[in-house]
Amino acid sequence: MALINTKEHYGKVAQIFHWLTALLILGLLIAGTIMTYLPDGTADQIARKVFMYSMHKTIGVIVLLVAIMRIVWAFANPRPKPLHPERKLETFAAETAHWVLYIAIVAMPVTGLLYHASSTGFAPIWWPFGQELPFVPQSENLSKIFASMHWILALGITLTLIAHIGGALKHLVIDKDVTIDRMVPSKLSEDFKLAYSDAKHLPKGLAAVAAIIVVGFSLGAIGLNVSAKNKAADSASRTQVINAPADVKGDAVWKVIAAESTLKISIKQLGSPVEGEFKNWDAIINFDPDNLETSFVDARIAVGSLQLGSVSDQAKSADFLNADEYAEARFTSDDFQSTGENNYEAQGTLEIAGVAKPFTLNFALTIEGSRAKMQTVTELNRMDYEVGAQKYANEDSVGFPVEIMIDLVAEKQ
Repeated sequence: MALINTKEHYGKVAQIFHWLTALLILGLLIAGTIMTYLPDGTADQIARKVFMYSMHKTIGVIVLLVAIMRIVWAFANPRPKPLHPERKLETFAAETAHWVLYIAIVAMPVTGLLYHASSTGFAPIWWPFGQELPFVPQSENLSKIFASMHWILALGITLTLIAHIGGALKHLVIDKDVTIDRMVPSKLSEDFKLAYSDAKHLPKGLAAVAAIIVVGFSLGAIGLNVSAKNKAADSASRTQVINAPADVKGDAVWKVIAAESTLKISIKQLGSPVEGEFKNWDAIINFDPDNLETSFVDARIAVGSLQLGSVSDQAKSADFLNADEYAEARFTSDDFQSTGENNYEAQGTLEIAGVAKPFTLNFALTIEGSRAKMQTVTELNRMDYEVGAQKYANEDSVGFPVEIMIDLVAEKQ
């Protein structure tokens, strides 16, 4: 059999691409289904789940490379003549389904790669090129868009594969023609060669254009829908911020500007950093650098507003922060000291998940007119607050240190 396609038969290269892609896609779908339902209650279970995710991602990259080579080969080689040229609609539908598969097989690993790069996940791709992509920021909203696209492409590929297999069975059982014979090493009859030697396809690329429109429209609709939902959820979260009461007494009351302030955390899971952010928080602040004795702060954080990449739900569950029972974390202090030019120390109490402990917060502060900017990077031990103490009492899967990064902008009232 020839390496390249002929009028009657697919060549060896096309056959290898076809069956290799089929096996890889089947493996991806099986691995993707299994890993989704794997438990993650212990360190061993998390390690197993991470292994499955990493394998899934790595196979996805291989699928992307194979799919690109297959498409290039498909364009470079003439296709075998259509078996039933008189059935124009059926032939066009079959070719369009093929191109939907081609495009989806490329788009699925691409969206998976973009999802991986934009999220703060902890399952690495097994390759030496790093885990980030240029021009793809780590963003929970963006990762949700790519995750939704990836899921719908997996569903679309599954349904198209079912239709593809159903069509092949139709040709085998009902039509009793040589459709399947053309994609396996076999010899076609002389009758077939004579009957279909002059058959022609529809204009080259027409089915591919139709497939691009179908896949592009579907992904665009999903992206717009998820983006709108993300914006609505983020807007709702910010409108629920705990606002400082208007009647706070003091000579130097400051109001946090939520749109310009961030409260982020970073943990290590299986040795890889995972960064997240609390979207809903505020503080009652009375601060005068010339009168520290009367200064105080009462900061409150809505635990349920935490976005921590692919482990957001786990972090807010009863295993860790237990957001359902302890909706707020809180830091209060009325003991401030100057530790240098524009540097201060606040000794107070930090309460997390119902456990209150003394906590010292060192921070830098600059005041320009009626605006102030406070910055700090500090650290705490999650075990001091019994966060994850029941199931994660060691650092095999989740590290003890939690890095806290605050950028606060406030306006004097």
